[in-house]
Amino acid sequence: MTDSNAPVPAETAVGQTSSGGATDVSAPGGVALAQTLEAWWARLPRIVLLWTIAIDVAWLTIYAIGVTFFSKNPNVSFLMSLEREGNPSTWWYGSQQFLVALAFLCLATRVFDSVYDIRRFRALFTMSALGFGFISLDEVGQIHEIGSRIIVLYRPIGKFLEDFEHTVFHVKHRIHGGGVWIVVYLVIGLVVLIWLVPQIVRAFRVWPREVLIVGTGFLVFTISAVVLQVYGYFTKFGTFKHTAYVYVSQGLKMAGISVCLYGALLVLSAGAIVLTRQLAGPPAE
Repeated sequence: MTDSNAPVPAETAVGQTSSGGATDVSAPGGVALAQTLEAWWARLPRIVLLWTIAIDVAWLTIYAIGVTFFSKNPNVSFLMSLEREGNPSTWWYGSQQFLVALAFLCLATRVFDSVYDIRRFRALFTMSALGFGFISLDEVGQIHEIGSRIIVLYRPIGKFLEDFEHTVFHVKHRIHGGGVWIVVYLVIGLVVLIWLVPQIVRAFRVWPREVLIVGTGFLVFTISAVVLQVYGYFTKFGTFKHTAYVYVSQGLKMAGISVCLYGALLVLSAGAIVLTRQLAGPPAE
């Protein structure tokens, strides 16, 4: 006896048809088009992973060139930096995170209801989309930086944030209010993660490889965005050590998001392949 609510893996869904929506495979080019789409979806995750890694490496190279040859030119150095706000590298970080959010948003829609029982995972996919969408917006729009500048205008709050940074991070050389956002984001992230644990376990039973890939990528991103960020607040580097710190922290940040995107696209592409077969209908006899 089978569970009617269980998700349908790609391997077992070959030949299934959608009710009333099947195309006539006898039409010229219909089968060839379906096969082309299936092949394209199957290659998509790996192609995107290779391109994102290539762009990550390109940015690390650009930063090395900027530090080596253009450190005394503030305009060029700004454009080639990996740690400044509102420059091209920031737009790349935000674009990566937006693509992950878009992949999870697609999975959360009703489009895949005939492939997976999305009701069992909709909260997980929706919150993942919202989470990555927010950090993308924060990356590009500098939400917490602007928020810090606004709230410190109110002196009592500004004094509290200043004391918080001096007490927790033992620094006096940072923008007031910057450090508190690490704690705020970490607490919110942990609360949401604990709430989603049952759905994560359920998803692992269906997509063990994909969940491990996304989880590994998110762990690497968290190490960069939280652990190394806190370490950077505690430490005042010399020039060489600072460059190495930026290389490691930003490199891990980009790599983690690239891996998250790859894992999300594996689930998305498997579902899209099944949908393509459903729309094409059963093979002609």
